[in-house]
Amino acid sequence: MVFSGFLARAQGLHEGTVAAIRAGNPYATFTLLRAYAETAAAVLYVKDHPAQLEKCLPGPHGPGVKIGKITSHAERRLGGFKGTYSQLSKYAHPMALTWPVSSRAAGGVIERASAPAFEAGHDAITACAWVVELAEATSYLLVDFAAQQGLLADPSPG
Repeated sequence: MVFSGFLARAQGLHEGTVAAIRAGNPYATFTLLRAYAETAAAVLYVKDHPAQLEKCLPGPHGPGVKIGKITSHAERRLGGFKGTYSQLSKYAHPMALTWPVSSRAAGGVIERASAPAFEAGHDAITACAWVVELAEATSYLLVDFAAQQGLLADPSPG
């Protein structure tokens, strides 16, 4: 059940992120990428701490595992996670870094819009790279977790 939940969450966040990139919405893109990174971190956490698996079972009032504990574990285990997660958090939170996405300088005039847009394509390219990176990392972690839990069929004949 936990595996299916992780798989569905990863797929949903992946699809949502791709749709947000296509729509040119950096707020949605980077917030979804942050949740996607947290999902990969959670898979790693339960893979490395199988005794904590019952805390991930469904139930609105279960004990759960705090996201800070999960992301701290990922920061120790996965090279580059800390920097990426930090950048995604800056975009996901209402901070000065996110305000320019609704403004453009054109001919010495600042144009403001209620709809956000990626700046000059750089952020969109970065988001695309992170989608691929998270998809690869999450798929590897999910397969490893499934194997650890005995959810994969034995490939040997007979």
